[in-house]
Amino acid sequence: MTQHVNQEQLRQHAHYSSVKARLMNPPAAIDKFNAEMSSLRDQLSDMGKEIVDRDAKIRCLEREIAERDAKIAYLADKAYDSEGYGLPKVVRERPISEIVADVLIDHPGVTWGHVIGPRATRHLVKARHLCMVAVYEERKDLTLADLGRIFKRDHSVILHALGKHGKRPGINRQTTGGAR
Repeated sequence: MTQHVNQEQLRQHAHYSSVKARLMNPPAAIDKFNAEMSSLRDQLSDMGKEIVDRDAKIRCLEREIAERDAKIAYLADKAYDSEGYGLPKVVRERPISEIVADVLIDHPGVTWGHVIGPRATRHLVKARHLCMVAVYEERKDLTLADLGRIFKRDHSVILHALGKHGKRPGINRQTTGGAR
């Protein structure tokens, strides 16, 4: 029986040694896998940086478009006035930044960054909702989805803010985008 125990112990020891060797010295496939994972992480990081850069470019282009639209409207008004064609003036919408600035005058310490930010303290939410309502009332050309994108919120948050302040959006504006 001692011989059987010794053989069993030898077999177990050999098995333990082989498992230990596999764990301590991983095969080349694991090294290759780890290298590929590292490469994929680097690619993912690069893609994230590209997305951030593209978003910044898009915001810049959107600002440029808005500025050009305002300049076109200004020049059209000027041309109609100077030529005396009797044509109706181009209706210029007030920029959102001006509307929000007018609302935030009554809320010292609250900035545009706070309005679009994630914090939800009572004074910030009140200012945020009042900004949303003011922009909604003054800019009839914007849909609830547009307002949501501007304020970095879902359109349902805009609906909630309007409802909280006694404003009920019309069906046409919600579904078709208002007067465009």
